[in-house]
Amino acid sequence: MLGYTQPDNDVYIFFENYEIKKLEREKIQGTYFNLKNPAKIGLLEASINNEIYDRIKTSINKNEEEFITNLLLEMRTIEYKIIQEKGLLKLHEGFRHVYLINSNNLDFSDKINYRQLKYWESQFTI
Repeated sequence: MLGYTQPDNDVYIFFENYEIKKLEREKIQGTYFNLKNPAKIGLLEASINNEIYDRIKTSINKNEEEFITNLLLEMRTIEYKIIQEKGLLKLHEGFRHVYLINSNNLDFSDKINYRQLKYWESQFTI
């Protein structure tokens, strides 16, 4: 799972390979990239939580330099089923949109963004 936040505050999260299936059973982890400095990577976590009030909930932690060190995405089962079936879920969360995308189901612009994240992953992670 790879993710980032665009300058307009929209959040993009790409689920890879078997992760959508795995999410049904457990919390999954991935890599969050800060656009101002992709080398400052953070932990990206996703889980299903039917206790939340909204359709999805994101929580972030930042370090003293204001880089995101952890982004937690929680979603209800119904939203999970939409991603599983359609491969894409776009939701409005407060002041931004959150895009949850199956990396096997990409349009042209999503492909470009995903490839950039894959490049950063090859450069900045172990």
